[in-house]
Amino acid sequence: MLRGIVQGIDYFLEAIRYLLLVYCVISWFVSPFNRFRQFIERIVDPMLRPLRGILFGIAPRMPIDLSALVMFFVLNLLRFGLWRLYMVLA
Repeated sequence: MLRGIVQGIDYFLEAIRYLLLVYCVISWFVSPFNRFRQFIERIVDPMLRPLRGILFGIAPRMPIDLSALVMFFVLNLLRFGLWRLYMVLA
């Protein structure tokens, strides 16, 4: 039972990672007015906005938005921590 819950959360975090990857790629090539891009942005932007605020506070003149890279790192940490917690509890 616990393994199924952990695996479901892991799949959800993995889906977010793929959406983030799609967001990064289409932001380079697809027009901002494209409906698919706007749909992906509506999903991903609420997760990236707080990171952008933190990163802007640290380095306000940074010319590159690294929030997606930081989010990949955070998602990997969450997945790793989730499985470590499962190993401790199981």
